Amino acid sequence: MGYGMNNEQNYSGVNVMNKDDIRGGGCEDNPEDCTNLPNEITVTSVTIEDGQMFAETKNIEINYKTTNDGQSANQPVNKKLAAAFTQTVVEAAIISDITSLTISSTSNGRDDTGSTSPNHPNGVALDISKINGTSVLFHGADSPQVQALQNSFENRERARENFGPSKMLKLGSAYGSDYLRRDHEDHIHFSITSCRKCARYS
Repeated sequence: MGYGMNNEQNYSGVNVMNKDDIRGGGCEDNPEDCTNLPNEITVTSVTIEDGQMFAETKNIEINYKTTNDGQSANQPVNKKLAAAFTQTVVEAAIISDITSLTISSTSNGRDDTGSTSPNHPNGVALDISKINGTSVLFHGADSPQVQALQNSFENRERARENFGPSKMLKLGSAYGSDYLRRDHEDHIHFSITSCRKCARYS
């Protein structure tokens, strides 16, 4: 099987796979590279008051939407995306009130809108449609939860697309047409770069 190459992998004119790069073909062709996202994420925060340490633990429930084609969003994704998502949720939940998230799309794509990012079928993208049971649309750009999630995802080494009400970034830079911005008012889209040496913090 060959390795799928995208424009980001044409680094300095050289198109060479690194051992940390993500292989093309998605989870169907590379099941050993993939895993399902968790149904629950445990977050422990520690505070110190008057010389005493206090630990607080809470569980973030992860729900999965079924799209119009009858397919659940609880599909395998690349392990690097799963790790980035978990780290993002932990970081965001420590600084904001997040009790649950609903994933509307992973590798099942977005059949309900008639458009599919190639990153979805390749298992390197996911969409969050609800936070604490409320649509991202109603949370809006000023929501502390939306801002915490999008800001936290920017701290991930492989963050590629970070689209949502609060910000529209691709590889850390402002990105997107008015149409693309409107399309992401009701969900947060995260994707990771497949090219290790293209990652912003490598």
